[in-house]
Amino acid sequence: MQHDRIGTLTRARRLAARWPEYFLVVLDGDVPVARAVSVPVAFPTPERTEKPDHGWDGVILRAVQDALDNRPTTTLVTACAPAPVTTGWVGRWHRYAPPARSGAPN
Repeated sequence: MQHDRIGTLTRARRLAARWPEYFLVVLDGDVPVARAVSVPVAFPTPERTEKPDHGWDGVILRAVQDALDNRPTTTLVTACAPAPVTTGWVGRWHRYAPPARSGAPN
């Protein structure tokens, strides 16, 4: 990723700075254990009837173009694989059970 121009655009700190509302961090207590990122894009549009070529790289290019052009976005695209940030969690999968909410409507 160090020699990849798109990879340079997708550094976690850049994406988190530009789109913090779409940056998910999974915590184990106070320790970050994984992260996932989404980016907003304009799709579909009259000019964009097809998904971008080149997978995530194509999505990043469109997201950056849309941001630079101040184009209203309509779709959120998420990277498929969350990235582990703590090596002890690599390969561990857990089922998320949301906490019970008292007084929540049925």
